[in-house]
Amino acid sequence: MLRSSESPNDVTMLSVLPACAHLGAIDIGRWIRVYIDKKLKGVVTNDSSLQTSLINMYAKCGDIEAAHRVFNNMFNRSLSSWNAMIFGFAMHGRANAAFDMFSRMRKIGIEPDDIMFVGLLSACSHSIQISSTGCVLFLIIFISITIVSSSPGHGEVEDETEFNYEKEGDKGPSKWGTLKPEWAMCGKGKMQSPIELWDQRVLLDHNLGYLRSNYLPSNATLKNRGHDIMLKFGGNAGRGITINGTEYQLQQLHWHSPSEHTINGKRFFLEEHMVHESKDGRITVVAFFYKLGRPDPFLFSMKTVTLKQLDLLRVSVHDVSVSNL
Repeated sequence: MLRSSESPNDVTMLSVLPACAHLGAIDIGRWIRVYIDKKLKGVVTNDSSLQTSLINMYAKCGDIEAAHRVFNNMFNRSLSSWNAMIFGFAMHGRANAAFDMFSRMRKIGIEPDDIMFVGLLSACSHSIQISSTGCVLFLIIFISITIVSSSPGHGEVEDETEFNYEKEGDKGPSKWGTLKPEWAMCGKGKMQSPIELWDQRVLLDHNLGYLRSNYLPSNATLKNRGHDIMLKFGGNAGRGITINGTEYQLQQLHWHSPSEHTINGKRFFLEEHMVHESKDGRITVVAFFYKLGRPDPFLFSMKTVTLKQLDLLRVSVHDVSVSNL
């Protein structure tokens, strides 16, 4: 085209830049960037597609800092621009930067799409470690797959002496569906908990809306149930979460150690379940994974808790089955 004295336009560049990204031809990509700045500056200012393509090219060619500079210099950022930057950070193992970008986008009122959630999950899988921000992504995905129907008035069971988690015996998981008529669905499931999540097998449900939360301070009771620790709310803990227009109030939360579920085969130090119930008795569970990090410098410097006190705390937690907060 250049030899024929034809001048490339923005459409031409939108075709060439993906080819550079695919081949890793960053030198050609940089030349195109200079050409765009000189010849197509007016088009670039008003159209985000060229700059988004540049972000994608730089990220795939290994220069994530150049991609970030292009993004920061944009006047008009589309959702595709945010997605390209998040995927770029994900490819380079910069999970925290990807989630910071997501938080920045949400603060200015831009709603994410399914592609962005896949990018955030990719950020977790490419990162050496899944940080606490990765839990937010798991929360979004987990809530999408754990909305289960139940009969009105039948929330989470309080009396767990009626069943157990032993593989053998009359009250184990294989027998749950026969213990009570209202538990019949437990015998018809195709997949047994715990859940193992893999980013290679992500299925998107386009009918699900965004997760909205609204919690309030509330009185609660802490219970040691043997297999976990539960915090049961006795008052109004707020509207809880809203999914597709349906409100689910927070009933209780509990912890499992180690985690019941895994991501890409990895089991976490601790897992929290926030159990919600709608007015018509449907249950929704939001889950968080915990990862042990470095001690907080300020709290660690205080050193107010001795080893003897920790031992006493362990004994107290083991001996006391119910204690009021």
